[in-house]
Amino acid sequence: MSNRKTVFVGFIALLAVIISGALLNSAVKAHNQELGYHWGPDHYEEALDAAMPLKGDDSGDGVNFVGYRVMHTNDNDFLEFSFVLLPASQQNALEARIRTADGVSILHQLDALHTANKNEALASLERELKIKTWTLKDSECAALQVQYAKYEKLTFGPPSAYVHRKNDLRVYALDAFDYEFRIRGFKSEWNLDIHNADDPLVVWATETRRDLESCISTKERHSSPH
Repeated sequence: MSNRKTVFVGFIALLAVIISGALLNSAVKAHNQELGYHWGPDHYEEALDAAMPLKGDDSGDGVNFVGYRVMHTNDNDFLEFSFVLLPASQQNALEARIRTADGVSILHQLDALHTANKNEALASLERELKIKTWTLKDSECAALQVQYAKYEKLTFGPPSAYVHRKNDLRVYALDAFDYEFRIRGFKSEWNLDIHNADDPLVVWATETRRDLESCISTKERHSSPH
């Protein structure tokens, strides 16, 4: 067989493999969609934004805030959690709005709700998600002012273009992001997705979360009937 024929036959064989792979992938994708395997992940962020918005419900253009959210991904077993720090009605006062998934990840709740009723619209399913919510004012949680003062002193740089450079504060990663921030202040707004738990902003948010949860426990203990 001539070299030209050998190359042609090899090309045809390669083309057949590529076409077979594409057809198989298309069939698997169609089968998964029919079974609803990807419905939850495909609608997760939209549902999460509705359940745990990264700003105050009444945050207009002039309202500054710091919003933080922990996501559930294939790489972690986190329950979703969020807080938003924003000005209260009194001058220089702060309040925190905290939300957390109630026992089961929002992603898993969404999958279960869709499986139970595949024809129900997403907006309707969102209303069935089980979430715990709290609002704390700095008058009942002194940590709000302390942690906000720490936030204002944070320093961090832009993401690195190098995936594995250890000394950078942020790295781009192919994995899903675990932590989200939305921050508005000084006529600017930042949206940050971070994978690194050692990032200074994530470390601050984790410490703030711990303090907020402590304040919630104290508040609920004092408000519970004796």
